[in-house]
Amino acid sequence: MPRYSFSIHSADGRNREYTGSICLPDDGEARAFGDAMIWDMRDARQYAGWTMKVTDGERAVCAPWNLSP
Repeated sequence: MPRYSFSIHSADGRNREYTGSICLPDDGEARAFGDAMIWDMRDARQYAGWTMKVTDGERAVCAPWNLSP
């Protein structure tokens, strides 16, 4: 099972946070997990304008999501 990594960064790229990794069966499940993370973070003002990136190793899984409320 692939191990997907999730990270977020500010619009200017200076601030980054690694939010963790998890083994999931496929890219669709990784996108759903990312959607759930964004939903949980949507009201956190310190992340307004930030973007989430999901990878499987070096491979980008999907387009970045915007964390704006």
